[in-house]
Amino acid sequence: MHDWRQALRDLVTIGKSDTFPLLVFTANPPVNAPWPQNLPASKPVHELFQLCDGGFFADYNWLGLSTELSERERLTLQNAYWHEHLTDYYPDGTSPLAKGQHLILGNDASGSPLIWDRNSDCVSTFFFKGGDWEPIAPTFEEFMTDLFFPKTIDENDMWHEALAQLKEQAK
Repeated sequence: MHDWRQALRDLVTIGKSDTFPLLVFTANPPVNAPWPQNLPASKPVHELFQLCDGGFFADYNWLGLSTELSERERLTLQNAYWHEHLTDYYPDGTSPLAKGQHLILGNDASGSPLIWDRNSDCVSTFFFKGGDWEPIAPTFEEFMTDLFFPKTIDENDMWHEALAQLKEQAK
């Protein structure tokens, strides 16, 4: 059984590795911060933030709860930013995001927000430069499991190589 929670714990525990490419990826230690009341969540989403406070792994910049993080790294500030930034996005004046429904977890390499939908449990990105929703996984659990235990391995992908190093170092 693949446990993304243990793999994430291992990444947090290893901290800054001196092995390339694992040294590229980080998961910040968790902080003791209350969940923001205005943001949606689920048990697995809470577990993610209980295990780490953002970082950079699996090609995503993950947001965190700590007030010590920069504006661009803070969950509350980035959620407010994206909800405001995408107001009136569509020609009919509507927004792709709904407060209380969509949680911005971070962003991908192109800067697109990584979004969890509380109603459907789906994880997607939203390409805001003239694009639209780009579904990644039907559930948050599947998304996190696929990040740490991908079904297909690309040996030329740094994250996949880092996962192999993480597995070796966590033994």
